[in-house]
Amino acid sequence: MGLGMPRVGLGAIALALTRQLAPLTARPCARLGLIAVPFLSLILTACSELGETARYRQDLAIHLSVSGAKMYGAYWCPHCATQKELFGAAAEQIPYVECDPAGENSQTALCQQKGIQAYPTWEINGEFRQGVHPLGKLADLTEFPPPPPGWFEQTNGGGSSPAAF
Repeated sequence: MGLGMPRVGLGAIALALTRQLAPLTARPCARLGLIAVPFLSLILTACSELGETARYRQDLAIHLSVSGAKMYGAYWCPHCATQKELFGAAAEQIPYVECDPAGENSQTALCQQKGIQAYPTWEINGEFRQGVHPLGKLADLTEFPPPPPGWFEQTNGGGSSPAAF
């Protein structure tokens, strides 16, 4: 090009624009739709959908907390980690109760009082449900709107780990 400017790929430009514009909206990347570059439409659509998925996960986590639901688990439990992964960044907002005495902010006495025998165990509307549950099922159990159309999530089959106090 002879103008003394470095060559920058369009992918790098799109990434830079995403990082610059995403903070301007509650839904990440939504404002990128204003960019008039036709072949970036796939990137923009995917970015918008990721924002909607993150928003749904966050809204469900808050709803679970407000509705009084609780997830009982242990810091070392692989199934608890899987359940939290389904919430993505919103995992910090789910109503989680640590049952292992060595865990941070442990509430072992409460877990024993509730009769928790496996992790994770969800307490929803006074009923206890063991194992990993898809977010759509947790939404249904708490009368929260279903996931967005085209939603897909994969779980490991609802496994649980034996409780150890």
